[in-house]
Parts: sequence; C-alpha cells; structure tokens
Amino acid sequence: MAGTASADGDLSHFVDGASVSDWAADGVSWAVGEGYLRGIGGISELRPQGGLERAQAATVLMRADRAGFPFPEPAE
Repeated sequence: MAGTASADGDLSHFVDGASVSDWAADGVSWAVGEGYLRGIGGISELRPQGGLERAQAATVLMRADRAGFPFPEPAE
C-alpha cells in the first residue's frame, strides 16, 4: 500500500535484531526506519519471534496513521 519499501532502518540497534526472519527483514527494517516500530516497552528488543499484543498492534497502526500512511478508505 505504501509502494516499494526501502529498508533503511538499522536492526542492529536492537539486541535481537538478528533474530528477524529473512523473509521479514526488509519490511521490519522499513517499519523501524519509518518509526512505526521502536522496540518493546521502551527497551531495545523487537521480539520478532514472539506474539503481538492487541495494544502493540494498535500503537503501530496509530503511528502509521499519524505519519500519513495511505490507508484505504473504508468500504461502504
């Protein structure tokens, strides 16, 4: 939806950045670079192999919305 994502976020800032799966690395790097992902609870972990809580997902979506991410309009 945002076009071609450029992987410009540095995952090495996170203690578990190397644990991000190969298939997800570009997307996670892009989300970090855009500021959508900042680490869990203010610490330097992404926990890429863990679960995602509803509040965490809502936070990522809120950050994207505030940054002007091109979400589609709701269907009628």
